[in-house]
Amino acid sequence: MLAGIHTTFFRLLHDRGNINPAEIDVRFDRPTREWSESLMRPTINMFLFEMSENTDRRSGAPQVSRGSNQAQFRVPPRHFDLYYLVSAFASSTEDEHTILWRALATLLRFSPLPSDLLPKQLAALETPFSTHIGGTEGLPRPIDLWGGFDLPPRPSVILKLIMPMDLEIEFNVPVVLSSSVRTSQRDNNAVEESPTRIGGTVRMADGTPAEGVTVDLVGTAESSITDEQGRYALRIFMPGTYTVTLTRRDGTASTATLSIPSASYDLVIEEP
Repeated sequence: MLAGIHTTFFRLLHDRGNINPAEIDVRFDRPTREWSESLMRPTINMFLFEMSENTDRRSGAPQVSRGSNQAQFRVPPRHFDLYYLVSAFASSTEDEHTILWRALATLLRFSPLPSDLLPKQLAALETPFSTHIGGTEGLPRPIDLWGGFDLPPRPSVILKLIMPMDLEIEFNVPVVLSSSVRTSQRDNNAVEESPTRIGGTVRMADGTPAEGVTVDLVGTAESSITDEQGRYALRIFMPGTYTVTLTRRDGTASTATLSIPSASYDLVIEEP
């Protein structure tokens, strides 16, 4: 569900905030010094640093829906408060201020999150996903968070998202993690290959998750088909640079490069 929320924020900032994805990235990473030095272009970063249940919204009474002379009972969702540190990274302070102000205006204007941007699984909850700035009593101040990242303080805001959690959700696919590839040394000095699963998201150039895309690792038998949120998973045996083929449902194909290990294994389908 968090991946779906992050996809929604991604689309909201790019589509409704008119922020060009070819010029400004939207990330959800822990901002460390090494991470900031690896950025290739201006970036809006939304780091999730705190989660807690909103007990004021807890309800023990089941939800009842009636139809065709039948009543269906459903466990009501729990609500959680998610806190994001929202900041901007660019080559100049002026650009950072401009980007952060645009992001802040977009996040405040579109609350609750537009239902047409939510993945189907979240939109089906029919519960507003409200966002707020402030109301962070008892939480670390932004300046304290930056000290923990080993980065100098920069202008930032804390965004609170009230998110429902469906307690009747069914998990039909395994958890896919983004991970590094590990090798080990045997007594005979031969390197043992340890297959490791990597995972990422395939998106179209406009940031929309690409569902039903076949991801083939060139030169191997490894293949994966993306789900409705664009997620895929592959097995990798050794570090290195790999070429992947991305084939859409209509048969059009493009290629991309994966560097293993890497901080992210997300892929973008560039329009011809």
